[in-house]
Amino acid sequence: MTAALIERLPNLKLIASAGRQKCRDRSRGHQQHHIDVLHTGYSSTPTIEFTWAMILAAARNLTTENTSLRRGGWQIGVGVI
Repeated sequence: MTAALIERLPNLKLIASAGRQKCRDRSRGHQQHHIDVLHTGYSSTPTIEFTWAMILAAARNLTTENTSLRRGGWQIGVGVI
């Protein structure tokens, strides 16, 4: 948030950011207006890893293969390369 934007928001009491870097770099001017600046500590790494896991599961037909194995069957296909 820029200092100009903060000045246009006289009732602003809190700025919350998803990351520490954004919080530190973009919150200049908040001190003179007595605005608290907090960060959530969010990391996108787990989200990215989960997304790739789902892509691989879909490409390899993981749900179908798992069902087959649990029923005593064998591997059904080889998946998409």
